Amino acid sequence: MMADLRTALLGFDGKAVSYLSETGVRFRTHPSFLSDLVALANDPEAHIADGATWLVKDHLETGGAFPHELVEPLLRSVESRPSWGAILHVAQCVQHLDLSGVDDPSVFDAMYQHVSHDQPFVRAWALDAICRLSERVPVRRNQAREALNAALQDQAASVQARARRIAKDLSV
Repeated sequence: MMADLRTALLGFDGKAVSYLSETGVRFRTHPSFLSDLVALANDPEAHIADGATWLVKDHLETGGAFPHELVEPLLRSVESRPSWGAILHVAQCVQHLDLSGVDDPSVFDAMYQHVSHDQPFVRAWALDAICRLSERVPVRRNQAREALNAALQDQAASVQARARRIAKDLSV
C-alpha cells in the first residue's frame, strides 16, 4: 500500500490540493493509511513529504482520529528537515493531536529548531507547536516562553499575530 500511496503522491504538483483530497479519498480506508503517511513525511522527495503531511493535517482538521503511537513519529519527522511545507503541516497538526503521551524533550527540540526558519508561517506555527508541547514537557517551558517573547517582536506580522494568539490562549 505504501508504494501505491507514494506513487500517487509523486503526481502531486505541489499546488493542487484537490489532487491530494482525491488521493486521500482513494487510500484512507486502508488500515495502514496513517502510518504510511507518517513514514512518507520523511521522504526526501519534497512533493511526497508535502503531500503526506497535508493529508495528515486534513485528516486531523476534519476530525479524524490519530493513533497515539504515531504522534511522536509524526513530530519527529521534522528532525530530518524536510521541505518547509512539510514542516508547516506538521506544526499545524500539533493543535489537533493528543499530546498526553509526549514528554520527551527531544520531541520539543525537533520542532524548536524551526522557530527561526526563513519562512514566516513556519516560524509562526513552529512557535505554536513548541508552546503546546511545552505544556507536556515542563523542562522546556522557559525556552518556549523566550521564543514567544521573541516572536512578539518578529519582523513578520504573521508571526506576531500567532504569538499574540498563543499568549492569549495558552499558559506559556
